[in-house]
Amino acid sequence: MRKCVFVGAVVASLLSEARGLAQVAPEIIGQAVYNSLQGQHAPEKCYEGRGRYQVTPASLEDGARRSEVAMDRYMKLGAVGADRGPAFTADWIELRVDGASASHQAIDPFGAKVARLERIGLVVGHDRNRLRGQWHAIDAAGNILGIYDAYLLRSKDHARIITLSIYTDGTSARPQPLMPFCDSVGDIEKWHEAKAEREANKVAKQAARVSPR
Repeated sequence: MRKCVFVGAVVASLLSEARGLAQVAPEIIGQAVYNSLQGQHAPEKCYEGRGRYQVTPASLEDGARRSEVAMDRYMKLGAVGADRGPAFTADWIELRVDGASASHQAIDPFGAKVARLERIGLVVGHDRNRLRGQWHAIDAAGNILGIYDAYLLRSKDHARIITLSIYTDGTSARPQPLMPFCDSVGDIEKWHEAKAEREANKVAKQAARVSPR
């Protein structure tokens, strides 16, 4: 009986850990984009950041350069009132403003008030094909207007934006922390969740075999 109680506690712990992991991807990128990425499965080493999937200083430097080019293009198109679509992977902009659902019709609330961007941080996906960065939007007087949170795709000698989340200053909505990912934002958490569930199911089956009938 003690053995059964112990195994049951382990199962409960594993399941609790699995359910507790953050489900951040839909919060950061458009739901349609997120769903389209779920069919892509990377090798286990990628989720664990091993081997060639380790993020190196060189890949971070390259990612920083590419993301800066992408955001600079986005800002320059907006400054002259041009369509910002060419800065995105699709032919239209995909914006989220203060936590709202991603939309092709959303409008950048900062407009031409942004004088410069100041990068907060950058994450390079373990496959080095996708990036996520955050920037403070700052006006000419040095005031912080809010935050740009971009999910980007590597493209030739630069990058293009998949989805851009905008957070105005003072809003209760806040961007998710910059966390490592492999192929799509949040996939490492989902991989560990699935792994924990498999381990919990394995322990549960073992418990069923040894429990008295």
